[in-house]
Amino acid sequence: MKRGAVPTFLPYTLASHEPALEAQRFSRGHVTERFGLHGHRFHEIVVFDAPGGVHRVGAEEHPVSDGDIDVIAEGCVHDTSGFDGATGWMLLVRDDELDAVPVPAALRTFDFARSMRLHAHTAAAARICGAMAAIAMEGTQRSPGFATAMRAHLAIVLVELSRLAVSFERAATSTTSGLFERLMGAIDARLDAEIRLRDLADALALTPGYLTSEVRRISGRTAMEWVTARRLRVARRALLLGDAPIATVAAEAGFTDAGHLARRFRDEFGTTPARWRERMRAVGSAASDPPKP
Repeated sequence: MKRGAVPTFLPYTLASHEPALEAQRFSRGHVTERFGLHGHRFHEIVVFDAPGGVHRVGAEEHPVSDGDIDVIAEGCVHDTSGFDGATGWMLLVRDDELDAVPVPAALRTFDFARSMRLHAHTAAAARICGAMAAIAMEGTQRSPGFATAMRAHLAIVLVELSRLAVSFERAATSTTSGLFERLMGAIDARLDAEIRLRDLADALALTPGYLTSEVRRISGRTAMEWVTARRLRVARRALLLGDAPIATVAAEAGFTDAGHLARRFRDEFGTTPARWRERMRAVGSAASDPPKP
């Protein structure tokens, strides 16, 4: 990426629908060929089932073979304009949707702005593509229980990817600059206190202006927007695992009050913390209920 160039970062456009994930089949002429260098406000998994040109992820350009898989976390840039006839599936999933499906430890790449290049043999690739095709079908038909079915197929995809990641060399590689890695560390070390831009800049030995513009350039968000994203993760975890009042969750996650948390939560996920907790617990209950005869 040339210095000063700011790639487009795409929002999750189906945020008002449940669940916040979708699968798309791609081939020559797919709309993504026109995107060029871009990033997302969601995670993406790209599975190739026929070879083509190249897929640039971050600063690396990968030739495309059948069975190749790129796992691309939110904030990581990639360029899909060079596929040159490659075909396969794309799975798009908003970060909070992963709270409904336990993510195997091997897939730590979903910790923002990281990517993973994997390769699947024929049988594993067929299982992954089959699960993605099922997600696409369920999302289109929207029959009773479709959301539960979509999340079940997502779990299959994640399990298959984690098996590949365990045995794959260089399974987790950073595709942003070291600056982003250092920023995440500085934020995480301060999440239980007030975080100011000046504090982060001082910790990284940079000026606030440079930190803001450079982090936006490489990840699509400013440093302070990443602070909010990290705090929202803490809040989601507390909402999911406990029964604390929203005000308590807000304080523990570093928000000024429940209203502050609610505004940021709605901006990011299109709903309130209380409704999100109800939805996610309903998801967990549906997944654990035994099938009815």
